[in-house]
Amino acid sequence: MSDVSHTLVGLASDAAIKLAALVLVADLLTRGLNRSAPALANRLWLVVLSAGVLLPVIGWLTQAAVLIEPSAGVLNRVPTGLRTPSSTVFAAAMLASGALVFMVRITTGLAAIRRLVASSDGVSRTEQETLRGMAIMQSLRADRCRFASNPSLSVPVTVGHWRPWVLLPADWRTWPAARLAAVMAHEGAHVDRGDYLAGIAAALVRALWWWHPAAWVAVSRLQLSAELACDARASAIESRADYAGHLLDLAQAAGGHRVRFGWTLGATSRLRERVDALLDEHPAAHRLAISVRAAMVAIAIVLTCAAAPIRFTLSRTTDFAAGFSFDHDAQHDSMHASRHHH
Repeated sequence: MSDVSHTLVGLASDAAIKLAALVLVADLLTRGLNRSAPALANRLWLVVLSAGVLLPVIGWLTQAAVLIEPSAGVLNRVPTGLRTPSSTVFAAAMLASGALVFMVRITTGLAAIRRLVASSDGVSRTEQETLRGMAIMQSLRADRCRFASNPSLSVPVTVGHWRPWVLLPADWRTWPAARLAAVMAHEGAHVDRGDYLAGIAAALVRALWWWHPAAWVAVSRLQLSAELACDARASAIESRADYAGHLLDLAQAAGGHRVRFGWTLGATSRLRERVDALLDEHPAAHRLAISVRAAMVAIAIVLTCAAAPIRFTLSRTTDFAAGFSFDHDAQHDSMHASRHHH
């Protein structure tokens, strides 16, 4: 049990350092893409989160060639009780327990969605056809959508992947035609892009890395870029300023509250960033700049995953190092002894 825990903690510490570096690079490079190419930024963040799953697996399947360990001086400052095998077992148990808690949270969110759909009121066949026709004009896959209204909602919510439901607030019949068309375009974009399924996948990755701030940052960036991508697509049917006005009206009706079902966010989330992106007078950047930023993120992902032979560890063990390891203190002592000898 101790050996398994040691391996688990070692893989987690190595992957955590690489994931933090990867998320930092991706965050710096995708900031400019959020306004110029939000759909591309969203897909890049999805790949970054996928790397969060691949890093521990690749580390487990490959053997270390270079092991970078904490120096003896650093390790001596750590309390002895935290360096015992029992502490490693405790750390592994904490990682697994936290992941289990977040898995339960996801399951609870799915159950809440099912209850929300079950408690929603159906709309008439004529209204169904009207809404579906309006959505099909803006979406490639809106013919799969089903529509209902729920008095507990103040903003539209799209749930499901194979046969998605678009759930509308009870007062949707009083909306101006332009607002209803904008909502159908936005929700249809979520359906076309598969954002619901991507949200579940991101939530699962965050459950695995619940203790790592980089995972929370990556999921937050993924959610924001998804909303920006759908806003960019929906705003194409009218002026961006008019669409921003619809977004503000919906946010005001929601009273600033967020709609959460385990991982999903309502239309009021990240409102300021979304409105700023819509009102940006120069949303489109040069194609070369977009390509360079995307290529740099892709290279960072590839290099991070390819760095499996370089292993970072928080413990002073060399039993799984196939090649050699770096030890700054040992190197310093060796140089000092050599000078003293001469």
